[in-house]
Amino acid sequence: MKKIKRIFSFGKGEDSKNAARIFTEQSSNLLERLEVFERQLHERIASHIPRDLDSLEHLVLQHKDWESSLHALSSDVEEVQATFRGIALKTPAMKKNLDKVMGKWNDMQSKSQLFVERLKFVEIVVNSIEENNQTISEFEIKLAQFNDLPNDVELLKDIHEDLLRMQVAVSKQQIQIDQMNDDAENCRRLVESSRASLPHSSLPRSGKHIDLERLDKEVSQLNNRWNNVCGQLAERLRSCEAAYQLLRTYSAGLERETDWVDGALGRALAPPPAERARDQFEPARNLLTSVVERTPKIEKVNVDGGRFIREAKIHSSRCQRYVEWLCEEIHPSLDTRQLKRQAEVELAERLRNRGRKDIVPGVEPIPSGAEAVARELDELNAKHQRLLDLLYERLRRIAAANPGDIVTLVS
Repeated sequence: MKKIKRIFSFGKGEDSKNAARIFTEQSSNLLERLEVFERQLHERIASHIPRDLDSLEHLVLQHKDWESSLHALSSDVEEVQATFRGIALKTPAMKKNLDKVMGKWNDMQSKSQLFVERLKFVEIVVNSIEENNQTISEFEIKLAQFNDLPNDVELLKDIHEDLLRMQVAVSKQQIQIDQMNDDAENCRRLVESSRASLPHSSLPRSGKHIDLERLDKEVSQLNNRWNNVCGQLAERLRSCEAAYQLLRTYSAGLERETDWVDGALGRALAPPPAERARDQFEPARNLLTSVVERTPKIEKVNVDGGRFIREAKIHSSRCQRYVEWLCEEIHPSLDTRQLKRQAEVELAERLRNRGRKDIVPGVEPIPSGAEAVARELDELNAKHQRLLDLLYERLRRIAAANPGDIVTLVS
């Protein structure tokens, strides 16, 4: 009986030794393969985040293949565990080997899951940057096509309404800009977290998070451009509103004073009702008096027109500087001359819609609002001065024709 027990005991010992040998081989082989997968994963985690959707898609497909290959080792992991359980005489070294295998296996599962989350956030950020860049560019081009302020009240009102509609669109887009900033911050935290557990040897020599610094710079540049759009829009709305009020006041005064001067000039040029020169004196003097008394109102029109011209020139200067900055710093492919032509075509179309059929874009430059107002003021002032000169000359001739009646004439 004792001999039989020794035989069975010997058999169990041999089985345990065989199981231990098999376990050692299995765990060693599996550990080597897991280390290969671990190096691949660490390289992927340490690598720079993709900057475009094509690169991101390629990385996603690569990682899916990696996950599939890793999951194919599940049966090997289970087999190693089963072999370990079948060992009758387990040693601390065997337990350590199993723990090492399972530790790597579980660690890679966690790191892979975190990397997948990171890829999702990178996709969100890359999409957000691309979409916001496109939208900001559209706003920039639209602003670049607003240039000179017109001298037509209704046309200026239309431009103001366009700016208000743009302001509504900008307000809606602000939500997307804020979301982009939040997503970029979350992406940074997730990437930093995924790299935190990597061994130092796995990190790139060029810097731990140099790609995140580039991402921050790109987001910062978009924010700067966005702030410029918002600032430009606010300033143009302010300028347009101020110019609109000035133009309304000026236009009403110009129409009123032009009608008055034209009427007075018509009376001055009309044939005199009296044949004798001395009988023409009183009407001429009365008309001159009314013209002189009207001068402050004409001067007021000049002041109002001058204020509009100043506001319009400041507006045009700021628009021009913005276009130059846009073409030099942001969109080098844009041509300032082409933008100006587009603005002229749009303005010409607006004018034609308001009945100005004589406006043909490209044939001759369309005068700016400031230039048009300056010309209108020159015409009004020239008429006013002509009227004064005409009346003074008429009174001088009457006085010359009646030298003996000077006292009566000047009284």
